[in-house]
Amino acid sequence: MTFNKREASDWAQAIGIVLNLLAGSIWFCLTPLIQRERPPQEVKQVDQFFELMHKPIDFAKEEGRGSDNLQARVMGIRCLIYGGFILLLILIPNPWNKRWAFVFCGAVMFGIGAVLFRASRAKAPERRIDIPQPVIADIPAGEALALGEPAGSTQSP
Repeated sequence: MTFNKREASDWAQAIGIVLNLLAGSIWFCLTPLIQRERPPQEVKQVDQFFELMHKPIDFAKEEGRGSDNLQARVMGIRCLIYGGFILLLILIPNPWNKRWAFVFCGAVMFGIGAVLFRASRAKAPERRIDIPQPVIADIPAGEALALGEPAGSTQSP
């Protein structure tokens, strides 16, 4: 069976893909067999990481006030600027039926910016958490990471 030039090229590409998939799969399956053991220090660090990751975060102590309104304001202003710029692109000399793409994209971006900016001016609701949070240690997870202390440490900074 003979192939023309295009068919030969297609088969060469298909064979390359299959061989790459086969070699990668064999390598993936063999790596656990040739893997060396991790040092105890690395195992300890990974365990500490996951212990800190599952520790609840005290938002009021670590972050303070929420910044949702500030983020909405910044993103809203940015969207208003970008949307206005896209709307200005309708001044590029094109047929009017092709300028509608700029009008639509610019209007959507500008509208999203207006909604975000308006939402940022609303008063932020007071955050009250009445549900008791479990405490693993005296130091919140973020502070323990910043101080470089082990996860189970009960010393306060």
